[in-house]
Formats: sequence, C-alpha cells, structure tokens
Amino acid sequence: MIDEIINEQNRNSHRPYYDRAEKCWRVTFPDRDAEEGDLPYVASEYARTGLYFPYYTTKALGGRGHDHYFEGVLESLLDDPEGFSIQRFEEYVIQLLLNGLLNTVLHTGWKWIIIVMNLYSKPKAPKKSV
Repeated sequence: MIDEIINEQNRNSHRPYYDRAEKCWRVTFPDRDAEEGDLPYVASEYARTGLYFPYYTTKALGGRGHDHYFEGVLESLLDDPEGFSIQRFEEYVIQLLLNGLLNTVLHTGWKWIIIVMNLYSKPKAPKKSV
C-alpha cells in the first residue's frame, strides 16, 4: 500500500523514480509517453538528451554503428578491436555526456545527482573493533 502511494506521488512529480514492484526506473512526462528501464536510460530520457554513442566498426553495415549504452560500445570494441574507432566522434561524445549531466542538474538540482550517487556507492566495510 505504501509503495503504491509513493509510486503515485512519483508519477505525478515527473521526476525519475525507482519502482520497487517492477524493479526498474521510471519517469512520466506531461507531453509524451512515460519511459522505463535502467538508470542511465531513464536519466537520459528525463534530461531529453537520448543517449546515442556513434562509432565505426568493420562489423557494422556500412562501417558505422551506434549504441544507446556505453556498455554496448564496449561490447563492439571487444568484438572488433582492430576495426573499431570513434575517430571524428570524440567531441560529440564528450558534449553528449556534458549536456546530459548539465540538463539533469538544471531539471533536478544537485540533490538528485547526489541521491543517485549514494544509491550506487558501495557500502563501507564495518570497522573492526580492537
């Protein structure tokens, strides 16, 4: 019951939230359909940057590939190390990451970023008593 109330409040806030029942991140929008998925995807949709990492690879049709997650880029690199390149895309990727961070901060303030960082930080090992 409490989770349902929290989810309803979160849906109405138009900010990303973690849906415990569905075990995924969600965000609703007043002007388009809601999005759900892992945190990087939902954050990029919320910031309206849409993650898109272009690259070249000999294994892609036409030599050009892309991915929506950094992990996908790494998989392509490992799959085709000799034929993989981000040459000519370096500035775009850097700008994408900076704009995504800036848009997220502008929409939510630093507090949301700090909360997310705390969620993903590893717990500290308990101190041993002497």
